[in-house]
Amino acid sequence: MFYLTQCISAIALILAVISMQCKNKKIIMLLQFPSNILYSISNFLLGAIAGGIAVLFASIRSFTIVLFENKKMQYSIWLYLFFQLAIIVTLGIVWIGPITLLSMMAGLIYNHGFCLERGVRLRYFVIGAAIMNIIYNILYAGYINALIELITLISALIFVIVNYINNKKIKNLI
Repeated sequence: MFYLTQCISAIALILAVISMQCKNKKIIMLLQFPSNILYSISNFLLGAIAGGIAVLFASIRSFTIVLFENKKMQYSIWLYLFFQLAIIVTLGIVWIGPITLLSMMAGLIYNHGFCLERGVRLRYFVIGAAIMNIIYNILYAGYINALIELITLISALIFVIVNYINNKKIKNLI
């Protein structure tokens, strides 16, 4: 079962890496949806129920964001609050101890970032949540899942650094 879980995580990893190289939020979300579903399945198989639930909400959120953008609709603050509350209530129900807080906080941070933030600010939220998820996944022996988060973290850091360098070049030209 452990090896099956790691294989599922490897497929999720490939999709996650591809998604973090995209600039278009819609494409990112379309790639994140199946990646998150696989990531959630691997968490459930490892016994990391809180992580599996948090990532499942991320999958639903990603799908919802794409659906709203396809219909040229504004993503509602009420929908954002629904996801935040759903993460808190659900993870409160499956509470197994302080480790659940890592998954809950990462889920809340990711949800906030992907729902309300853009560009560099979004990546700051991704960095914070990825660090929490790396710790959570290592504690549950989800090593490839931790690698997914590490690559997500590195991709977000690269985006922030490149953005900083590009903005500095523009300021020097003025």
